[in-house]
Amino acid sequence: MDQMLTQMLVEKLGVPKEVYDNLQKGDLSTSISSLFPDPQMAMLVNSMLGQITTENETSEQRVDPERALANARQTIRELREDLEDADTMLHYFAEMFGVCPFCLGWGKQCLHCKGRGVLEDTFPNEEELLAWVKPALKKLGLRVVKLGSV
Repeated sequence: MDQMLTQMLVEKLGVPKEVYDNLQKGDLSTSISSLFPDPQMAMLVNSMLGQITTENETSEQRVDPERALANARQTIRELREDLEDADTMLHYFAEMFGVCPFCLGWGKQCLHCKGRGVLEDTFPNEEELLAWVKPALKKLGLRVVKLGSV
């Protein structure tokens, strides 16, 4: 913890010298429990001090550039996989609902469907659509009825 910040905190809180010395030695729990008899307040202060200590320790650690690069590459691989999965899911929904797979029917300026929301040769996949929608409709007390069958 920064020495100046610590000194200001000690002065503002009216911390006795012996408690301050314990804090400097790293004995947080004894110092905090004597300063804050309320267990919730003691836990909160202990947590805050622990975060400050962790942040300082982290910033002092040396970063290995090769390990950082390997971690970055791994993160990029994982993000690409997530993007591919999202793209696959979007195309699945587009096929199921019979909408344009590029704008999902929302793009008024879409070059693929020309703003119509559907491609000329796409139709909803009735079986898949009903499989997704029926459980939700059932919970709402609703059902799907084909036109002309009522």
